[in-house]
Amino acid sequence: MRFGSVVYGGCLAQIVALSIVCAPLPARAVEGGYSNYMPGAYGDFQVAMPPAVGLTYTTYLYLFQANGEQAVRGQRVEQGVQLFNAQLTPYLVFAPKRQFLKAQAAFGLGFTVEYVGSTNDGVEGARSVRSHSVGFGDIYLSPFSLTWTPGSSLFINVYQGITAPVGRYDPTNSVNVTLNYWSFDNNVAFTYLNPAVGVELSTNLGYIYNTVNRATNYHSGQELHLSYMVNYYFDPPVAIGVQGSYYRQITPDRGSGALLGPNRAELAGIGPAIRWEPVIGQRPVFLVAKWQYEVHARNRLRGNDVWLYFGLSWDVYR
Repeated sequence: MRFGSVVYGGCLAQIVALSIVCAPLPARAVEGGYSNYMPGAYGDFQVAMPPAVGLTYTTYLYLFQANGEQAVRGQRVEQGVQLFNAQLTPYLVFAPKRQFLKAQAAFGLGFTVEYVGSTNDGVEGARSVRSHSVGFGDIYLSPFSLTWTPGSSLFINVYQGITAPVGRYDPTNSVNVTLNYWSFDNNVAFTYLNPAVGVELSTNLGYIYNTVNRATNYHSGQELHLSYMVNYYFDPPVAIGVQGSYYRQITPDRGSGALLGPNRAELAGIGPAIRWEPVIGQRPVFLVAKWQYEVHARNRLRGNDVWLYFGLSWDVYR
């Protein structure tokens, strides 16, 4: 996960039209129906800008509702899958005062408390089955993040995110609070922010390598993802934007647990976002709400992604 969105007239109409044309009906899906890639997790506002020096604390609430015709879950192929996932993630970022390689360095650590609920039509479509799981899910670690500012309006950020499975996992269950494999997510992000006109253009490109789920011998393929944001800043402290994402699995699933064969998942989504920065107790606080509708999905559950979060910073060097 990436912890950290106004397109005008004709451009937005073209995006919406293309999304409708490209959107197929939900089909078969990878193990669990989804992966450690989460649409909307790669930023929304000021994506590549450096964090405040010192400590920044953020609490994220992520809600995911989706469905699909088939998915490999509980070491079997389930039909008519409907899923709801809620994740609460406290996340802490430390940015030292001293620069490294002429860049602002940062390090991040967080963990998830997760609820997953699901229904399906049964292995053979004969009966409806409900299941749920709740508890600690994964640890998210960013061992390094480097941000350069080559110009007054341009920012470049290179970082890695690691998802480490720590929650309880039962391979016979339809749902679990963890997918039970590691993901190594390497990213580069760019932000162009022009304060004179209040416009921001940002993008994030990432490559994810997943390890094998040894409990099921299911090795999810490697993943490429692209996120983009177009934002407009009104008089402080409000900003609105449109954010979108495109995801594609570039190597097939493999292993004896890949019961639906060598899937290559694909996903595209778009939606609005808003940021508010009030001052509470003489301390600036940022609050963000965003929604992304998945207009296209292949070999993956398709649905809606909602993010709600707030954060604040402390300069520990004062």
